[in-house]
Amino acid sequence: MRLYPVKRRITAWLLILAMMLGMLPVEELATTVYAGDTVELTVRLEWEDYGYDGQRPGSVTALLRDKSGDTIGDSIALTDSNNWTGTKSVDAEIYESGEYSWSLSSLGSEYVQTEPETIETFTTFTIVPFSTSSEVKVEVGPYKVDGA
Repeated sequence: MRLYPVKRRITAWLLILAMMLGMLPVEELATTVYAGDTVELTVRLEWEDYGYDGQRPGSVTALLRDKSGDTIGDSIALTDSNNWTGTKSVDAEIYESGEYSWSLSSLGSEYVQTEPETIETFTTFTIVPFSTSSEVKVEVGPYKVDGA
């Protein structure tokens, strides 16, 4: 029986949840693909901006790139309404080669991204606020100047 894309997506999320809870070893999350198949690659933003969420951009653009840096297909708009998650269907050969990466644009100068974490077909970027107002405390003690 062939699963519809929605059921596959739900099944994949349940597998990832089970893995994150330690109920399923990562090794059991293997994806088998065949020539001519397509694979859904998912990108997700995880915001760690407690108290700054009102400053988030309205949208962040995610681009899937091949090893030479060329864009694969159209960009994906990640927004609050899609839970900062997007999916792109690609040829199985692209997935199997492992020679692809996600990049983000339109993040703004208020935030920076950490190194993405990829498990199978799911890539997660953690986004944190960029603080340009770092305080530096310098203590200067009393100096005794001889000869003055």
